[in-house]
Amino acid sequence: MSESVPTPLLLIPGFAQRAATYEALCALLKDTCTVEVLDLYAEPPCSFDQAAGLIQEALGRLQTQTGHKPAVLGYSQGGRLLSEALVRGVVSPSIVSAVLFESAGLGPQDESERDSFALRSRDWQQRVATEGVEAFMAWWATLPLFASQRSLPRELQQRLMEERTSWDEAVLSQSLEAWGQQHQAFASQTLDTLAQVATSGVTVGYLAGVLDTKYMAVAQRVKEAVPESIVAAVEGAGHNVHLEAPSAVAAYVEALLKIPSEKALPDCLKFF
Repeated sequence: MSESVPTPLLLIPGFAQRAATYEALCALLKDTCTVEVLDLYAEPPCSFDQAAGLIQEALGRLQTQTGHKPAVLGYSQGGRLLSEALVRGVVSPSIVSAVLFESAGLGPQDESERDSFALRSRDWQQRVATEGVEAFMAWWATLPLFASQRSLPRELQQRLMEERTSWDEAVLSQSLEAWGQQHQAFASQTLDTLAQVATSGVTVGYLAGVLDTKYMAVAQRVKEAVPESIVAAVEGAGHNVHLEAPSAVAAYVEALLKIPSEKALPDCLKFF
């Protein structure tokens, strides 16, 4: 492999995820960039501002350690926390080289949808409290969003369920409330912020799985609102692209960070 650019990369996991979710991706990137997975649950979840502070601290730490502006990739809930950190000005475009999103929501369209998100979060909290973590996660796995994960190898599905059920009931409930989409800026404001970030010269990227029709539509919105963004889709993958197709995500990251690689982009990676 050609000499790599020492670009540090911060990964922000999604709801109820631990660093183990990125094992395959980190293994693929270990020779090309320094990677850190943010432990969002190191402290009890309490607010978007708290999460934004954790992201800002981690980015600063990576830059100090490596001497280079880091890139950051947020998945699902992690992507929403990242976009909100940018909207609120806690994370400045001046401290990052790229902001990348994987299957991440943009925020409510209006106050009616904000209310719907709040109601849904309360319903999920109630499920956790009354049914327990294992029953909640068994139900969670049946959501249409995760249909493609039922085709993963049995061992990987088991590891995924073990990760999801390893959390304390109180932590899950707190994160559903503290980091719910009802607390995000409106989608229009999020897109305006991403457009400003792109205009400042920072790479903006969005990645979705083709089987995840909900977030394929979000990806299209990002491309339309932020023409400079580098938006791509992965064939055969659903919501959790880094788990279902880690090699495609690694190739996408390398391409966006301009890391020299002997490997061509996989055919399953389609750019908008």
